[in-house]
Amino acid sequence: MDDRHLLESLTELGLTRNEARIYLCLLDLGQSSAGSLISHSKLHRQLVYQGLERLIEHGLATKQLKAKKFLFSPSNPAELERRTERQLQKATMLSKALSSKFYKKAESVEVRVLYGKEGLYDNLIESINSAKRSRSPIRILTGINTAQFWEILGDGDDEKYLKLSEKAKVRKLLIAHPSYPANKRQRIFGKGNAKNEIRYQKNLPTLPSSTRITKEYVAIEVYEPQVFVIQILSPLVAQAYIEYFNIMWATSKKTSRAKP
Repeated sequence: MDDRHLLESLTELGLTRNEARIYLCLLDLGQSSAGSLISHSKLHRQLVYQGLERLIEHGLATKQLKAKKFLFSPSNPAELERRTERQLQKATMLSKALSSKFYKKAESVEVRVLYGKEGLYDNLIESINSAKRSRSPIRILTGINTAQFWEILGDGDDEKYLKLSEKAKVRKLLIAHPSYPANKRQRIFGKGNAKNEIRYQKNLPTLPSSTRITKEYVAIEVYEPQVFVIQILSPLVAQAYIEYFNIMWATSKKTSRAKP
């Protein structure tokens, strides 16, 4: 390997180009004065002295006083391996310490459980606010039997929820069974609500439930035998659900003509 490649390899191991050049000069000359290294390396005097101090710190050179004059010697190149091993150990320890910070900051998952009609309604309002904040649609994946959802809300709260949603100008994308209630279909996706879209799938979960997704969180709503909502507050989890929803959306039908 010629000096040019040796120089590049040393810089890849973390030395600066000046440090690498000075170290190669030391290996060529053996024990040398700073003056000899300045002449051989063709580097400025100050750069040579700075480079020698750094090589000594790296364990790649030694300094000895002889006849009132400092002489510098190269360390065995095997020190490069030992230095790299020490760096790897430090990097491993540092990586573990930083990873805990990274994952704690990057993805803190909070799970909440809301119960009863009140919890269901609170989640609906929260989904509207979340979609408005993130300027994205609410994606909803229902089960086969969604009539219970509207029955639980009742005539008062269901209309209140729909009006709040319209006022917030939040778009809804819904994957539903062809048996989805016709009156609600017309109310949410009919004329005047062109921004909302519904598509149909026959193969959906039989459990009376829905999954409501925004960019900020996922809500799994269960309507029977007990009404409760599991909220997973995590943009990362939400993104995974959005990707799954989008796959289903692409394969869903735009018409409900198929018999339930």
